[in-house]
Amino acid sequence: MREAFWKIWALLVPEHPTSIYNGVLKLNFVELCGGEQIDFYESKLLAFSVFHAYGKILALAYRLETPGGVFVYSGDSGAGLDLEKAARNADIFLCDCSADIGEDKSGTSGHLNSYQAGELALKTGVKKLWLTHYSGKDSPEEIIKECSRSGFSGEVLVVKDGDHFGLFEK
Repeated sequence: MREAFWKIWALLVPEHPTSIYNGVLKLNFVELCGGEQIDFYESKLLAFSVFHAYGKILALAYRLETPGGVFVYSGDSGAGLDLEKAARNADIFLCDCSADIGEDKSGTSGHLNSYQAGELALKTGVKKLWLTHYSGKDSPEEIIKECSRSGFSGEVLVVKDGDHFGLFEK
């Protein structure tokens, strides 16, 4: 990650190819494995191992607990106990939704469809469910409708690259 970051940074910010604005900002890369956490300020970041790609590829979900709320990001993942632990009572759950409506890839390639994401959010007490990494085959309206069919009644958004949101706005 460290090497890839600096290669991408040098391409995007050629005026400062080896530091962030002449060293004004410092980056500290911390590698986490499932079951590990880091504490910083009044917050903590927890990593959870989740199922992906027939269990052959390491995948993580992250849970950020702050004084303002709890944000969870699943990345590519199928259903499982660690994903449930990560999502438990989250204020916002940014969840993989790359299986199309009606497809069940959770136990194979490790991707959720919108119904499964809704079931998981309902089961774990999530307040807001933000669905991402979808194929585009199903419309956002169809995805939200299918998610709601699971019984989840919290806020559901279908988000795409470039969207901006405040995390814990009241």
